[in-house]
Amino acid sequence: MIGALVALCILLVAFATPLSKAPPVVDYPGAQWAPADSSNYTVSDREEDGLRIRWIVIHDIEGTEASCINWFQDPAAEASSHYVVGYDGTVYQMVAEKDIAWHAGNWDYNQHSIGIEHAGFADTNYFTDAEYRASAKLVAFLMRRYNMTLVRPSGIAPVNPGDGSGVIGHDQVPDPRDPQLGGGAGHHYDPGRHWNWTYYMSLVNEYYDETQEFPPKTDRGLLDPLLSLPPILVAALIFVLLILVGVIAFSIRAVLRAGHPLGKDTTSTRSQLDPRLKAECACRSADWPPQTVVPWSQTGLFR
Repeated sequence: MIGALVALCILLVAFATPLSKAPPVVDYPGAQWAPADSSNYTVSDREEDGLRIRWIVIHDIEGTEASCINWFQDPAAEASSHYVVGYDGTVYQMVAEKDIAWHAGNWDYNQHSIGIEHAGFADTNYFTDAEYRASAKLVAFLMRRYNMTLVRPSGIAPVNPGDGSGVIGHDQVPDPRDPQLGGGAGHHYDPGRHWNWTYYMSLVNEYYDETQEFPPKTDRGLLDPLLSLPPILVAALIFVLLILVGVIAFSIRAVLRAGHPLGKDTTSTRSQLDPRLKAECACRSADWPPQTVVPWSQTGLFR
């Protein structure tokens, strides 16, 4: 039995070890996970593979956050962004930061940037304060994480994204065919003239100087807090649990062998209380455990 417990322990450790390394679903703890369709972005391993994240590109949706999420989850979209911010300040993450979202209309900038879509319209003066604040807090978090320059450069961004860093609008992304034009290949002009850059960047600076603390927010299961422990600790906990189960099992077995009435070759309690029931026991043995039936020849009942 000890061998079986050890084997079971090894199997559980083998399964628990890879699970303990599972990353959280969202990169930004204040976000909700709403994954884009896998055909709408490029899987990568940015920062680890040498592709540095240097820019944050601000977009507007030309609609609501719901319409944007639905579109990026449609395989026909051929577009995506890393984050979407709603009118009420809710932040959704649709593409992992390590992967390349298709948002800028310029492949070089896609490779080195994080795209953020905002509910609203470029030609309408309606972006909410909750939206500005949620987005600014997200941008401050990202700029700290990737050590970006805390600026918004004026004019069209550099042709080579490696020549600068900061926060820009989609309209500042250079056209890859004609770098004198902005808005990427499609010449987009979002977030538009109504986006309040002065107020927005003041919020980014304010949140950048604050210590941001968020509770962990993931789509993981109830066992994930345990599985997030170091593998050696998970193994130790499993081993202790199995030892306890083994001790309990051995204790029960010892009690049954040593002291339980069913372990003795005696007459049943019922037949000891009334000798007349012994005859009934012999005639109706199917109703009684075989080991409790005592042969007549040994009882002296009818001698």
